Amino acid sequence: MTITGLLAGLAGSVFISSLAYFTLPYSGTAWTGDAKFMFWVTLTAAGFSGTLLDSLLGALVQATVEDKSSGRVVEGDNGKRVKVTQGGSRVQRGIDLLNNNGVNFAMAATVAAVGMGVWNSMVQKVILA
Repeated sequence: MTITGLLAGLAGSVFISSLAYFTLPYSGTAWTGDAKFMFWVTLTAAGFSGTLLDSLLGALVQATVEDKSSGRVVEGDNGKRVKVTQGGSRVQRGIDLLNNNGVNFAMAATVAAVGMGVWNSMVQKVILA
């Protein structure tokens, strides 16, 4: 994780949330200004949380394979694991529980479920109250 990466994740979240915000009038539902703003905030927070969760899961449960000579991280095509041999030119760090596709799926499913729960709770308590 870097500051640049965090800022890019936040910018992406703001961009996608803003697109959703400006298309709400076409959804067929009457949105008040407060409801639209809360939707935007919730969606932005969910997107940025996804950025953080993806990094956390990748660091904790995804093995990182590094080429010893170049120091670069090596990945297989389409999320496939790269083979590491004892005494070879590649070294593996971390737990090998999920590949990159698994990390992405776990992040997306978690953020979607939590985001829907938060939004539903806010609609019931704040917006419809």
